[in-house]
Amino acid sequence: MDPTNSDVLGNDPAAAYRSAAEGLLAAFRRPGVLDQRFRVPAGEVPGIAAVHLRAVEELVHGWDLARATNQKPRYADEVVERQLDFTKSALPEIPPDRSPFAPPREVPETAPPLEKLAALLGRDPKS
Repeated sequence: MDPTNSDVLGNDPAAAYRSAAEGLLAAFRRPGVLDQRFRVPAGEVPGIAAVHLRAVEELVHGWDLARATNQKPRYADEVVERQLDFTKSALPEIPPDRSPFAPPREVPETAPPLEKLAALLGRDPKS
């Protein structure tokens, strides 16, 4: 199904999201998936990097949605810190002409890990 030409959420967006998440988890649990290579917008990556990229997507877009709806995202700092470390190491590998991110923003060293991750990917935690 092409999400740009159809309604992938239907009448129950929460159920559609849960179903998609279950499918993604099942795909990542397949034997050998971490050793496979996957094409992503920034290029081809090993399975473990695809898992990290998906986790970063969930965290940062969750942060986006929480901010847009005046809510506080609730992610364990340890989970976010792992993805922050991955992102710091992976960003230099993305060719500048293929980067989907705005330039990193500055945040205080004392900022929560999720704000650091959002800022690293060009979001402004202050706005």
